[in-house]
Amino acid sequence: MRNFPFATWIAAAMLPAQTITVLPAVCAHAPGNAAIAMPLHWSQGTMQVLVERALLPAALSQINGIRMRRPGVLGEPAYGALQRTITVQAGFTTVLAGQMVQALATNRPGLVTVFGPAVVAIGASAPHGHGDATAAELFDVLFTAPLPVPVTGSLLLEFTVNDPPLSVDAGNWVDAFVAQGGVDAGYAAPLGNGGCSSWSASLQLDWQGSSPPLRGTAAALQLTGARPAGIVFALLGLDPLAHPVNGSFFGFGSSLASFGLPDCYQWAPADALWSGTASAAGAWSFGFALPASATVVGEQVAVQCVAADTGGGTGLAVSNGEFLVLDRAAVGNHCCTVFAPGTVAVSPWLPFLGLMPVLVLDG
Repeated sequence: MRNFPFATWIAAAMLPAQTITVLPAVCAHAPGNAAIAMPLHWSQGTMQVLVERALLPAALSQINGIRMRRPGVLGEPAYGALQRTITVQAGFTTVLAGQMVQALATNRPGLVTVFGPAVVAIGASAPHGHGDATAAELFDVLFTAPLPVPVTGSLLLEFTVNDPPLSVDAGNWVDAFVAQGGVDAGYAAPLGNGGCSSWSASLQLDWQGSSPPLRGTAAALQLTGARPAGIVFALLGLDPLAHPVNGSFFGFGSSLASFGLPDCYQWAPADALWSGTASAAGAWSFGFALPASATVVGEQVAVQCVAADTGGGTGLAVSNGEFLVLDRAAVGNHCCTVFAPGTVAVSPWLPFLGLMPVLVLDG
C-alpha cells in the first residue's frame, strides 16, 4: 500500500544492544500493512510522526536511537545504495494525534535535535526474503544524547532530509502501519515474500477483504500462481506466534528444507484444513467465517496455502503466509503523520491520522 507521499530510511552506526521496543507492537513479529516514502524515497522534505503515550510501554525510560525497516510487501524488489542529509528532532508534547495540523511549526514546540544534520550513507539491500517475517532495517540512528521518556505526553519525532533539488528515488520505501482515518478495525499483512514452487510463478496469498478482518464477518483471500486447475489447500492456525510445535507445525517461520522444500517456510499451524481447485489462470479465491462467538478481539490468525506440484521432488508448493489480527490492532487513532515536501512550512496534505512508520526504539 503506497498511497502516502514520502521517502525512506537509512543505515548509520550500529546501536548498542539495549532494550528494543517496536511500535506499533502488532508489527513486532510481522510487517506493517503500508509503506511510506519519507525520508529516503524523496531527497528533500520533512516528516512529523506523533505517537501517543498509550502506545509506549510503561517501562520505557529513555530512547537512545531509532531504527526503521523496509516494507515486507509481497514482491518488494532490491534497493540501491544512496545517501541523504538527515536531521532528527524529538520531544514530548501534550498534543494528541487528532490535534496535529498541516503547519509544521505549530506541531513543533519543545523539540530538540537528537541527530544531525549529517550525511548518512544507505547501503544497497536485497529483496525481502521468502522466510523473513519482517524486512531488513534501512534506517539506524544513534541519538547524540538519550531522550528521557516522561510518564505522560505524546512522543513527537521530526525527520528532515535536505538534499536539493527535490527528486524521487526508485526505491527506499519504509515499512508502515495504517488504520485508515484512525479507525482500528483489525490488521492483515503478508508473512514472507512469496512462496516456493518448481515453476516460475510465485505462489502468492493476498488478503482480499474490503475492510480489515472483523469478527462476525468472513475473511476473504486469494491465492495466485498455482497450476491451472490444480488442487490447492488452505491451512488456518490460531495464535501462530505462541502455538505449540507439533507433528504438523514446526514453528512460526520455520524452514521446510528438511522436507525437501529449501525455499519454503511455515507460517500457519494446521488447526483447520480445506481444499479447492485453482482456476484456469491458477487462482483460487476462498474465505472462512470469523464468528464473534468463537473468537476474541485482538486474536491472531495465520493462513497459508499449499498446492500440488507435479514438477517438484516433494509434489508440493507452498505460499507465503497471511497474518490477521481480528477487530483491533491496538493502534487506531493514537498516531499521526504529517508530510511536507521540499522546504514548505505547511503540508499540502491533511495529517494522516492512524498512520505511522514502524519504529524500532533502542531504550
